[in-house]
Amino acid sequence: MKKVLSLILVLCMVAVVLPMRVSAADANGTVGSCVWKLEGTKLTISGNGSTGTFSLDNPPWGRNITEVVVGEGVTNLCIGMFEGCRSLRSVKLPSTLKTIGLSAFNGCSSLTSIDIPEGVATIEGGTFVDCSSLVQVNIPKTVTSMGLEMFSGCYALASITVHEDNPSFKSVDGILFNKNMTKLIAYPQNKQGQKYTVPDTVTDIGYKAFEEARNLIYVYLPDNITHIGHNAFFLTIMQHMPENQYNGGFYLGDYFILQMDKKMTSTSIREGTKVIADGAFSGSTEMVAVNIPDGVTHIGDSALAWLWKLQRVSIPKSVKYISESAFYDCTALKTVFYRGSMNDRSRMFVGGLNDSLTGAKWTYNACINSEQHVWGETTVTKQADCTTDGEEQKTCTLCKSVNTTAIPAKGHSFGITSQTKVPTCVEAGVTEKICTVCQHVEQGVLPPTEHVFGPWNVEIQPTCDDVGVEKRICSLCDGVEARNIEAIGHDYGEFAIVTEATAEQEGSEQAVCKNCGDVQTRTIPKPETTPAPETTPEPETTPAEEPQSTGIAFGGMGMLVAFVAVVVIAGAVITALLIDKFKKRS
Repeated sequence: MKKVLSLILVLCMVAVVLPMRVSAADANGTVGSCVWKLEGTKLTISGNGSTGTFSLDNPPWGRNITEVVVGEGVTNLCIGMFEGCRSLRSVKLPSTLKTIGLSAFNGCSSLTSIDIPEGVATIEGGTFVDCSSLVQVNIPKTVTSMGLEMFSGCYALASITVHEDNPSFKSVDGILFNKNMTKLIAYPQNKQGQKYTVPDTVTDIGYKAFEEARNLIYVYLPDNITHIGHNAFFLTIMQHMPENQYNGGFYLGDYFILQMDKKMTSTSIREGTKVIADGAFSGSTEMVAVNIPDGVTHIGDSALAWLWKLQRVSIPKSVKYISESAFYDCTALKTVFYRGSMNDRSRMFVGGLNDSLTGAKWTYNACINSEQHVWGETTVTKQADCTTDGEEQKTCTLCKSVNTTAIPAKGHSFGITSQTKVPTCVEAGVTEKICTVCQHVEQGVLPPTEHVFGPWNVEIQPTCDDVGVEKRICSLCDGVEARNIEAIGHDYGEFAIVTEATAEQEGSEQAVCKNCGDVQTRTIPKPETTPAPETTPEPETTPAEEPQSTGIAFGGMGMLVAFVAVVVIAGAVITALLIDKFKKRS
C-alpha cells in the first residue's frame, strides 16, 4: 500500500514541475506601447499603438522564433522588427496595422508567404530583402506608399499581386507597376519566361527593377524611356550577352546601362543612345574622358559620380535633363565641350550636387559629332607583339576627345620544325618549333609507332576446366602481349554399368573423360514392380455411447464467462481483506 501511495505522490510532483520547466524557457516584456510574450518559438505582440524601437543587434525575443501573431490594436511595426529571424515561417498581422517599418522582415529566409491586411498604408523600404523562400506577395487596396528595394534577394518570388482598387499601384501578370503604369517597380526574380516586353506606357524603370531576374534573357524597352534606376538589371544574364556589349559597356537597345570595363581611361558612348542610366559609370575610377553622342536626352542620377580622374566630358545639345548628383565629386573635371550654344545650355535642366560640372570651363559649339572631329596625328602608344594587341591614339584638336584603336597582334613567325624525341612503341615523340621574333617555343606530339610482334607461343596448355595462356613478344621494345586459350572441355565416353539395379537397391553407371580421366557417375533407378491387389477389411461395429447425465460442456464463450466470474470473486475477496487490515491498524 505504501508503494502505491508513493507512486501517486511522485506522479503529482512531476505534473507540477513540468509546467514550471516550460515556463522558465518563455519570456515576456514591453516594446513601445505594446506587450510581447514568447512561448517556445511563438511570439505574440499585443497592445494599442506602435511597437517603438529597440536594439537591432539584440532583439528582446531573440532570432529563433518560428511564428508571430500581432494582435488587434497594434498600429506600427518598427524598423528591423523581425530582421534576421531565419526560422520565421508564419506571420499573422492585425487589421489595425498602418505601417510596416524599414527592413521589418529582412532576412526571414524561411517565410514563404505573407498576407498584408487591409488597413496598411505604408510599407517602408527593404521590408522583404533576402526573404529567399517568399513565393508570392499580396498588396491590399489601402497601401499607398512603398519604399525602395522591397524584394531584393527574394529568389523564389514568382508573383506580386495588387488589389484592383488600389489607388497607387497595379499588378499586371505578376509584375508591379505604379497605378498609371508609367513606372515598372519590380519584376519577380523567379518569374518564368525568357523574354519580356515592357509596356509602351512605361517611361521609368525603377531601382533594381529587374535585379537577379534569373530566367530572363531578353528585355525589350519602349522608345519613350527617360529614366533607368540604379542596378535595374544587376546580376542578370543580359549584361553578359555579346549583343548587349559595346566598347566595354552594357546596353539594352538605345539605353546605356553600365560601364562594365572599369579600367578604361576614355570612352565614347554608342551612337544612337538616348538615356544614360543611374550609376552608369559606377566604379570606373580610371576614366579620364567621356564623349556623349548626339541623341542622348537624359543623364541619370550619379551616372558619372565619383570619377575622380575625369578631366574632360563632351556633351551634345540634345541633352535636356541632367539628374541630381550626375557629376558629383568629379574633382578633376576641368573642361566641358558642349556641342551647342549658351542659349541651348540655358534650356537644359541640371539637378543639384553637380558643382563639379557647373564649375568647370565650358567650351561652346565644340565638335558636333564624331565625323566632324579634326584629328591630329596617330601615335602608337603600345607596340603589338606576337600575342598581344598594340594600341594607337589620335586626339581631336578641337575638343581633345581621344580615339583609341587596337593594333592587331602579329602572330608568331616559326622556323623549321625539328624532331626532339623519336617515337617508340610505348612513348610518343616530340616536335619543336621556335618563333624567330620572340623565341617562343611550341611543341608538337608524334604518335607512338606500332608494335612488331612475333608468333604466338603457348605458355600454359589449356585443360578441360582451366584456360591456357599464349604470348608474343615485340621485336622492337620487348613488350609482351598475352591472351587466353579457351578450356578444351571434358570428352566423356559412353556410360558403363558398375552395379546392376535390383528391386531392393538402385544401381550405378560411370563414364570416363578421355582427356583428363575425370569420372562421371549417375544412378540407375530400381526396376518397377506390379503391386498385389489390396483386400478391404470388414468394418468394425462400435457400440453406441451412453449419454452422460453429469458434467457441464463449455464452449469458448462459456469458458470466458467463467474466467471473468473467477476474477471478480478474487477481486472482492482481496478488497475485503485490505479493508479489514486497515481497520485493525486504525
